Amino acid sequence: MYRIVKIATLIFFSLAVVISLAACGGSQSGGSAEGAQAPPNSSAPPEGQLPSGAPGGLSGSPVSGSVQNTQQALELPVQTSSIVGTGTVTVATYANLYFGSAGQIASINVKQGDQVTKGTILAKLDTSSLELTLAQDQNTVDQAQAAIDQAQQSLLQDQLSLVQAQQNLNAQEDVQAIQEEIDNVNYKIAAAQAMVKEGSRSGDSTEVKYWREMITEYETEIVRYQEQMETLLSDPVNAGSTLITDATSATEIQQYTLAVQIAQQQITTDQSNLAAAQSNLILAQKTLELDQLQLAQATILAPLDGLIAQVYYQTGDILSAPSQSQDPVIYMIDPGTMQLDIYVNELDMPQVKLNQKAGVSINAFPDAEIDGVVSAISPVSTTLDGVIYYCVTVNFSVPSGIDVRTGMNGSAALISQ
Repeated sequence: MYRIVKIATLIFFSLAVVISLAACGGSQSGGSAEGAQAPPNSSAPPEGQLPSGAPGGLSGSPVSGSVQNTQQALELPVQTSSIVGTGTVTVATYANLYFGSAGQIASINVKQGDQVTKGTILAKLDTSSLELTLAQDQNTVDQAQAAIDQAQQSLLQDQLSLVQAQQNLNAQEDVQAIQEEIDNVNYKIAAAQAMVKEGSRSGDSTEVKYWREMITEYETEIVRYQEQMETLLSDPVNAGSTLITDATSATEIQQYTLAVQIAQQQITTDQSNLAAAQSNLILAQKTLELDQLQLAQATILAPLDGLIAQVYYQTGDILSAPSQSQDPVIYMIDPGTMQLDIYVNELDMPQVKLNQKAGVSINAFPDAEIDGVVSAISPVSTTLDGVIYYCVTVNFSVPSGIDVRTGMNGSAALISQ
């Protein structure tokens, strides 16, 4: 069906000169590679004028200038089976490629017109100084990690010291408590012995008997406390502790308390040192990762299988920071996938759907039958002579054997569904 429409279109082309309706702003889809950017000149056209300009062919800049067509607009007859529009061929997939860092170009491995496959190394910067910086970054990371290991070891040792100091203090306090109990009982025994003497002097046998029984109980109590002391001293938990069997002085308790406090303060210092070392490691790792990224971005890889359309620099050129770059280093396209941007009257828009089939005809190859599909419909209208149009993008694969190029004129017949 679209061959009939195509023949009718060519007949009408011979009767009138057509102005090519320019490409829809922003309808191209950029390459998926990092650094790919949409070409400029994508702003909306002024009221009453269709947009013009599209990426140039292989012999010109892909992102500057515009393709001018001297043909007059053609009013096509109403078709019952399709909607026909004309337009200019542009690439559907392209990539503007930049380095991710500044530097001097060490090599450009391609030239305009080269066919490349995805992943091919296209260009490199001189990375000698960056590689030296990376070595220094790695050394800083290693030192930060060593500082963490040392801080962790010190923290572990001081935690063990705290445990031991606390055990010593507890043991000393327990010894003091037991010794105080023994001293109290000995005081009771002395008092009971005095009462025995007083009873014997007064001849009170009942009193003497009572206090002698109490002395026996007190002595039994002392034996029990002494057993507790022996158990405490023989406990392995208290190994290394300086324990004494007589009353522990307040000064000795203070010394053990001070040892606990010193260990606690040292742990606080160790924790602070560890936190600082960990922060230094994080900073060093981030610096290393950033420089590793810059090293990776010092090489441009082909993001797709395609054609080198333009090379803007050469070996030895010095590039500024990417944010300050005006032109890409390399511009490449996928010549196997093109698109045609046509304008459709608002009255015909209800018949236009995404993924709708279309027949594409390129003026330079009138005998080629090319299948297309609607890939985008602009939500923004364009007004010409009071008539409202909408831009419709038709994607098509270029058949083998024909050299369809960007900037060529053609038409698309949208097949009614």
